[in-house]
Amino acid sequence: LKQNNIETIENDTFIYLTSLLRLNLNNNRLYLIENSAFNCLNFLQILYLSENLIESLDFNLTQLKSLKILEIRYNPLKELKNR
Repeated sequence: LKQNNIETIENDTFIYLTSLLRLNLNNNRLYLIENSAFNCLNFLQILYLSENLIESLDFNLTQLKSLKILEIRYNPLKELKNR
């Protein structure tokens, strides 16, 4: 999903991709990720969010139990909330 001008990720967007291991959302126009957007991604190990317009990470990181790498560079980040 890299370079697709995606602006938002809504809750349960990936509900049918439960076995996904890596998700690349780099180089989009992401500014909003709803807090349950990655709810079903129990096996996700790598999440790329670099080069977007994200100012705040307000989604629930604790639901990503298998996450090993979270790449968020080159965003205008001002706030990181961990629920």
